[in-house]
Amino acid sequence: TPSPKVEGRAIWLDRGSIVKAATPDGMRALIRRLAEAGINILYYEAINAGYALYPSQQLVENPEIKAQNWDPLAVAVDEGHKLGIEVHAWVWCFAVGNQRHNVLIGKPRNYVGPVLEDKGLMSETLRMGSGSIMPPRQTEYWLSPASPKARQFLVEAYDEIVSKYQVDGLQLDYIRYPFQRVLEQAG
Repeated sequence: TPSPKVEGRAIWLDRGSIVKAATPDGMRALIRRLAEAGINILYYEAINAGYALYPSQQLVENPEIKAQNWDPLAVAVDEGHKLGIEVHAWVWCFAVGNQRHNVLIGKPRNYVGPVLEDKGLMSETLRMGSGSIMPPRQTEYWLSPASPKARQFLVEAYDEIVSKYQVDGLQLDYIRYPFQRVLEQAG
């Protein structure tokens, strides 16, 4: 039998929008506005720059979310499903630190992020031919996709999400090496 025709009307709910929601009621109101606008798929940024945007045992929680003391992913999934919206967890994969994000949360610009520093994965970082852990013209720090230890860490982080939340899927972002032309120039 042929598959039914389904129209996807999606939006990516990024870290800034999640922080701005600020409360469970704020998130519910945001999800209701999205439903009223016809959105039927929501990509919730669950992992950004190595931080969880939900209470996590695997990752350090984003300090802006932690200060608000609630679980925005749980609220988004609950409200989205009530309104017929698929909620997918959008996760950063190998890019695990971000200099621009550091400024937003009051960290030094060159802070490598909680995955590399706090989780002891500095030895699993992607290094340029020069030994630098910051690719040229980039602002992210990266785990090496070639590292089995790095990949296992990510699998455990994603397993926490799909085990704890009734998300409809995972959207994998930064599931690559940094831009190849940059690596060729650096090597």
